[in-house]
Amino acid sequence: MRTRSWHYSVFNLHALFLLAVLGERVGIDLWNYPDKKNSALRKALDYLLPYCIEPDKWKYKQIEKISSEEIYPLVLIARKKYDKNAYDKWLKKLSNDENQQKIENLIYE
Repeated sequence: MRTRSWHYSVFNLHALFLLAVLGERVGIDLWNYPDKKNSALRKALDYLLPYCIEPDKWKYKQIEKISSEEIYPLVLIARKKYDKNAYDKWLKKLSNDENQQKIENLIYE
């Protein structure tokens, strides 16, 4: 049994986001697979986000503290690909360092 289930979940989502970026380069829209209304990538991200705020509700084995730092870059990307307002709200909830947010905005904006 994995003891870092949160980390592996976010790590895999990072890989899937990377595949979506690569898909864009060859004309394949993985951001909205299977369709815009039911984007699997967005559903996965939206499933994980609440646990950043309430990590005690994560019901899987996790020996390390759940941190929003791992998922924060994905929210920055999702903000561009999906609903800007929804993910802006998450960014405000997750950001704990004003300088971190400025640097990331420079990179991801």
